[in-house]
Amino acid sequence: GEWKRLYFLLNGHTLTYYNHAADLASPKGDLLLTGNMKILLTSHVSLQLDTGYETLSLRGNDPVDTQEWKQAIEKNAQEVASLARGYFVMVKRGRHIRRF
Repeated sequence: GEWKRLYFLLNGHTLTYYNHAADLASPKGDLLLTGNMKILLTSHVSLQLDTGYETLSLRGNDPVDTQEWKQAIEKNAQEVASLARGYFVMVKRGRHIRRF
């Protein structure tokens, strides 16, 4: 298929994409990074991001740009993996409810 040019912003654990760099108030979509996501270099300028919930294929401007994006996304995804996870027990009207 054809590639569509989008503007990407990696902020913490979210990769958000926009139609234009000047249109940051209206994101087209986002990808929440996961600790067990797969980040594959599918060519010298292409990446595939698989969170286990959704897959996004990206193409960089050049090999250096693509590698820099891959490393930045990997770093942020590793931070997600190191976050504390567990359950909280919430008492609501005398009932215990388990929440993530």
